[in-house]
Amino acid sequence: ALEIISFHHHVRIDLTPTKSYSLAAQTIKVLRELDKDVSFAVFYKQGQRKDLDEFFARLSLYTPHVKYSLIDLDRNPAQAKLQNITTYGQTIVEYGGRKDVLSVPTEESVLGLIIKYSHEGKHKIYFTQGHGENSPDKEYSDLDRALRGEGWRVGVIDLSGKEVGV
Repeated sequence: ALEIISFHHHVRIDLTPTKSYSLAAQTIKVLRELDKDVSFAVFYKQGQRKDLDEFFARLSLYTPHVKYSLIDLDRNPAQAKLQNITTYGQTIVEYGGRKDVLSVPTEESVLGLIIKYSHEGKHKIYFTQGHGENSPDKEYSDLDRALRGEGWRVGVIDLSGKEVGV
């Protein structure tokens, strides 16, 4: 009876000591906030299909925007070659016209990429100027480049509150 109820109401209880069949609360929150489809094409080796299918099915429980396909690398070498896939586990991720490749689809790597895509352009950091502070264009150029690479918008603001550049 409990199995029938849980099947019809998508209730899952993970009774394993390590919670190996559960997603982290942060992952669930991010998945529920997705407003665009994110698709995964996983190139797996024989014997991994069941675990990968269970993992992506867990992700799909929290949003209709997760789409995935599992492709046997040994049976589809031509398709893998077209996508420049060279090793087992590599996963092509597409979101909003962007495309990346994960080496292995873990909860952490998938969550990190979804956060990167869905929150892109929403984070902003300012450097102050006006009293001889170091500049993001000169002294902090490596930090500036790294922040921009992670999707942050970097700006400069003088101490009077006036925004100088973004």
